[in-house]
Amino acid sequence: MGALAIPLLVGGGALAASQQLQAGQNASRSATIAAGQLEENATRAEYAAGQAKAASQRKAAEESRQNRLLQSKQIAIAAAGGASTSEKNIADIIANTAVEGRLASSIALYEGDLRSDALLNEAIGLRNKATVTRYEGKQARKAGNIGAISSLLSSGAQASSFYGKYGKTAPNDLQSNQNYSTSLRDSNDY
Repeated sequence: MGALAIPLLVGGGALAASQQLQAGQNASRSATIAAGQLEENATRAEYAAGQAKAASQRKAAEESRQNRLLQSKQIAIAAAGGASTSEKNIADIIANTAVEGRLASSIALYEGDLRSDALLNEAIGLRNKATVTRYEGKQARKAGNIGAISSLLSSGAQASSFYGKYGKTAPNDLQSNQNYSTSLRDSNDY
């Protein structure tokens, strides 16, 4: 057993070091993949923000168009009834309709801006999380490297201590049994 102790100590240390290196590399790869997915999600959120803004602009344009149609109908109905658009109450109705149309159009733009800003903030958060994830992966790789070095140094120190204690002729079961047998034979000679 003793003769195998030093190679076993060194081999065990090398195996532990290899496992720690592999664990660090795996954690780093996983972090890189996760960060890539976060970046992709951020890009999608930015795209959706642009789409939200464009949709609100289309809605605002449609609100304006519908409002102009409504004003046109109001003028036509007033004219068909014999009223002039210059009459105070007719002019007030048409003016109020125009204000309501501008308000509806502005609300559509505002809602689109809110949605777009929320998506852009989400994208920023995702990109920040990707940065942190990459950093954690790098730290895991460094920890694996440090753990591997530590395992190698520890097993080397144990082997050195064992070698220093027992020297080149480390005890093993066979040698111990031979020494015991020799001492028994010598004791029977008396």
